Amino acid sequence: WRVVHRAARQLGCLVLNLPFSYLGSIVGDNMARQQAWGGIVDRVKKKLSKWKMKMLSIGGRLTLVKSVLGSLPIYNFSIFKVPKCVLNELEGIRRKFFNGHVQDSKKGSWLNWNNVLMSKDRGGLGVSNLYAINRGLLVKCVWRFVSQRNSLWARSIKAIHGSLFQSGFQVKKGHNSCWRNIIKEVESLSKQGIHVLNYLRIKLGDGKSSKICFLVFMP
Repeated sequence: WRVVHRAARQLGCLVLNLPFSYLGSIVGDNMARQQAWGGIVDRVKKKLSKWKMKMLSIGGRLTLVKSVLGSLPIYNFSIFKVPKCVLNELEGIRRKFFNGHVQDSKKGSWLNWNNVLMSKDRGGLGVSNLYAINRGLLVKCVWRFVSQRNSLWARSIKAIHGSLFQSGFQVKKGHNSCWRNIIKEVESLSKQGIHVLNYLRIKLGDGKSSKICFLVFMP
């Protein structure tokens, strides 16, 4: 501990206790717990406040519901699997705001929220599904791992868990981490017949960053 404080004095920085927030992201907390997402839920509630609900038309509320994603720390959504109870709570807040109901109201809704979440070409209103956003961002990390495999974070992952190989990803057993949860999502999709690696494409260049034995080539 004294070494940490001495290093902090030399670097001119502060020493914080875990967990803490850095640039809007949570560091050092167990993100599998509902309590760890309390700050994010509170931020959404403030964004979709009661007075805004009363002042805005349904079109205005729809616009605000769509833009509220900007108040969410997307970085956390991209590396942590958000608990379903938190996603349900966030969707409940957005649903009640859109329908003009206060948070504790038990009134029925004229529109089915699942229809609101559908894309416009399927008859919905194009509101993004938080579950889909979270899972999509997690899978995007796999694409970043493949396309940025020489970056510091990718080399760190490979040093801990192993490198990408032809049949999938290696994960160190008994090592709980963000990466392990991301790979679990990839494996879950594979069981449903969706093989993420088959959808990854590499832009042809000088060939220096490509390994011909491990790449999928399309005719």
